[in-house]
Formats: sequence, structure tokens, C-alpha cells
Amino acid sequence: MAWPAISWPPLSEVEQLELLGFARFALQQFLVQGAVLIEPPAGAAVSPRLQLAQGAFVSLHRGRELRGCIGFPEPTRPLVTAVMENVVGAAGRDPRFHPVEPDELAEIAIEVSALSTILPLLPDDVETGRHGLMVEYQGRRGLLLPQVATEHHWTRSDLLRQVCIKAGLATDVWQHPEARLYGFTAQVFADSPPARDVRSG
Repeated sequence: MAWPAISWPPLSEVEQLELLGFARFALQQFLVQGAVLIEPPAGAAVSPRLQLAQGAFVSLHRGRELRGCIGFPEPTRPLVTAVMENVVGAAGRDPRFHPVEPDELAEIAIEVSALSTILPLLPDDVETGRHGLMVEYQGRRGLLLPQVATEHHWTRSDLLRQVCIKAGLATDVWQHPEARLYGFTAQVFADSPPARDVRSG
């Protein structure tokens, strides 16, 4: 399943803010108007970097509480489209959580993870805090973003076990000869909930 290695230029701070702005717009339209917008508004200026196809995940946080996380691991659509589609998915389609309610909007922070190419990775080469992992075995697939291991203070062994659990598999499946392990890195950045953003007054 691995894609050919693609090298994307890192997103600048300006590009990060632009992408988060589109994500915030999509989230607001979805929660307040019930509109599903996965493309920038007609006539909106979009930086060329955001129009490159790239894998991405969006996580929604309310304080320390995760309220949804959805993503596309592979670069199948422009980054801006992937993020706008995923912010709506994280708010309304993550089966692990109740959908985000409109009255939560002012407290929701949006975190974007722009992924590198996902490539085969040997277990001994896994670096916690740097690598996200994906495991595939017998039609099941599980993925964990790089920051998850850091947040939970996991060791390499913990991360390998946990990605198997995420796939609904036994914790040692990563050692099976037929299991496939993939690694990736991510550029991770987030905005502030409007209610806590001093720039909003």
C-alpha cells in the first residue's frame, strides 16, 4: 500500500494559519449552519502549497478532552480539501465520540497533522515522538499519530502494542511475518479556541 516517497516543503507559519482558517470556517459552517463545505469558498485565495495533495488528520480538542479525530493517510486530495473534509468528519463522524454540538464551538481547538509519505518501517527503527505508525494485518488497519506516543509517554514497545490495539488486533501482531508496519512523520500545529484567543478581544 505504500506510496512512492514524496517530499513536501514544510508549511510556513503563514500557510499554517491560512489552513487553520479554512478549517475553522468549515467547522463553524457545519456546526452552525449544518453545511458541509470541503472546498474553500468561491473566490478565496488559496496558497499554492495548500493545493498540493497530502495526507492529513484533524483532531478536535475541548480542553484536555479529545472530541474527534479523522484523517486521510494517503495524499489523495489537496491538503486544504483534506483538512476541511476531516474537520467536518472529526466533528460529526468519529464513531468513538458523540458529535460535537454547536454550543461547544467556542471551546474547540483544531489540531492539524500534515503527514509525510507513509513507508514501510522496521520495528527496530521506530522512534517514539518522531514516527507515527500504521499496522496492517488480515484486512485490519490501525494508525496512531506521532504526538500520541509523546502525550502518553509510551516506549517503542508500548507504541507497537498500542497501534495493534487500535487496529483491533492482538498486541503482538506487529511481530507476525504477514503483518505490515509503516511509519511516517507529521508537521503538527493547532489554533486556539475562539473563547480563549486573546486576539479576538
